Amino acid sequence: MKITVLTPTYNDGISIKETMQSVVNQTYSNWEWIIVNDGSTDDSEERILKLIEEYGIKDKTTYLYQENGDQLNALLNGANHITGDYVFILHSDDLLPSDTFFEDCVKEMEADSACDGLFGNLTIVNEQSEVTGTQIVKPYRVDDRMAPLMLLWLGRNIFSDVAFHKTEVFLSQIRENYLTWNMPLWLYYEKQPKMINYKTVSFPVLKYRIHEGNYINSELGLHNVLNGELRTAIRLMHYYTIPNYKFQYLLYRVFNKLGKEASFKVSYKPTETQDKAAMIDFIIQKRFPEYQDKIYFYSVQQFYQNKKERVLDMSKFSADVKAYAGKDVRFFNKKLLNNELDESYIWFMKEMTEGFDQVVNYEHLGREKMEMILRFFCIEKEVKV
Repeated sequence: MKITVLTPTYNDGISIKETMQSVVNQTYSNWEWIIVNDGSTDDSEERILKLIEEYGIKDKTTYLYQENGDQLNALLNGANHITGDYVFILHSDDLLPSDTFFEDCVKEMEADSACDGLFGNLTIVNEQSEVTGTQIVKPYRVDDRMAPLMLLWLGRNIFSDVAFHKTEVFLSQIRENYLTWNMPLWLYYEKQPKMINYKTVSFPVLKYRIHEGNYINSELGLHNVLNGELRTAIRLMHYYTIPNYKFQYLLYRVFNKLGKEASFKVSYKPTETQDKAAMIDFIIQKRFPEYQDKIYFYSVQQFYQNKKERVLDMSKFSADVKAYAGKDVRFFNKKLLNNELDESYIWFMKEMTEGFDQVVNYEHLGREKMEMILRFFCIEKEVKV
């Protein structure tokens, strides 16, 4: 069985050497490596190509270059070239956790043909590659309560974004919900949310490098993280109601702090949340206590707060403006925070605060682009196109 390693890289010309060593050192040799240079401005390309020659892995490696589009777009690009039976995403500043990692994963997968992939703990390393700790990942189990629990937990991922996958599952489900729309990879949507059949292994699945200046502590990082959390939570609100939401949330926090989260049983109803606006307000305030000036989040909350029967004429929205998906959230937020976002989006968000339930005169955009805009703003199920 063949393993495909997907690596997006941006200005990691130095650290990728150690990453490459962790792949080359694997005891399991049936692998291919797809490296996507996401528009690096350093000497990454020169270093990567030199290392490929040095390690003699040219016949096992596909090197791609793209204009800077952020890591999810780089992964989507690389996914088009997958030929392996399994897929593992390895960022260019992280490391495989052991020389036997691929061998161990294949053994686990072959021992359970129904298994779609593997979760495990992450070994934390610093910038000098010294082990500093372990990130414990909640033991994975397929359970009807997991999706409602994630809604209770503010749309935050209750498992992990690091996993070893079957390629067929990666391409058919994870590519859409995780890579394209930046939502947790273990959940997909049919008539109801469904969990992918992962299992937890006893060995670490990654050496994860933590840098100084944590990404989430920046304003841009907070915007990007909350965008994915809010998108996930609103999607789940269409399937579940959490009675006594704030009380259950606080109770689950207590269980977490006591290390007893596994014994917590969320109470939920398999019906659509009615007061989405109040829950959205609660979720946003946990990241931004005052968010009236955060126009994206404010417009989403106000849309649900001020739901009304109103037709929005989209003829004012420029046909030349890019339609964003979850994968593009960093670029959208950079433009937003730098006051460079196209006026069409500023106008649209202001209209959202007034509420509407139908859009017309969008032919210059096309139906697909119109639906993508609505989905990016988490209102696709509320508006008739």
